[in-house]
Amino acid sequence: NTVYYFRNLSKYRGLNSMLTFGHQIGFWNPSWTVAFYKSFLTLHDFNGAERLLHNPYGSFTLNNKFALPRDFILNIDCSYATNGDYMESRMKPTGSLDIGIRKSFFKRSLDVDLQCWDIFKTAKRRSTSYSQHVDFYRWIYNDSRMIRLTLTYNFRSSSSPP
Repeated sequence: NTVYYFRNLSKYRGLNSMLTFGHQIGFWNPSWTVAFYKSFLTLHDFNGAERLLHNPYGSFTLNNKFALPRDFILNIDCSYATNGDYMESRMKPTGSLDIGIRKSFFKRSLDVDLQCWDIFKTAKRRSTSYSQHVDFYRWIYNDSRMIRLTLTYNFRSSSSPP
């Protein structure tokens, strides 16, 4: 049997940065996010050998909102994360594509929102976490593909005075 538990490191050095940019271009409203993580972690295995976890890790997100005729709003969102080291783990790449459509009715009193997530079944979390005695391999796919219909009724719609 193996017991896996977490222990605080005496020190951890890393660099995290994120940049988000959004701008409306006609009927298209894109929003880009780029994130970068750089770990400077050195671990030792049970033989005392060093394991360097210094590979950079990045993620990219593009959210697109399109204002269509008849007040329909279409969203097409995609995300991708690269290989790399994040704290004590070595991450594998992952990504997803989500789409949806939204429409308001009755002078914005009723919103109908239909969303489809992880269309191509690519949102998988795969990583290896390292410790002194055990390498812990994780492969997680919770089948995050989903269709969600949301109906929202606004008692005070934006077209009525407060």
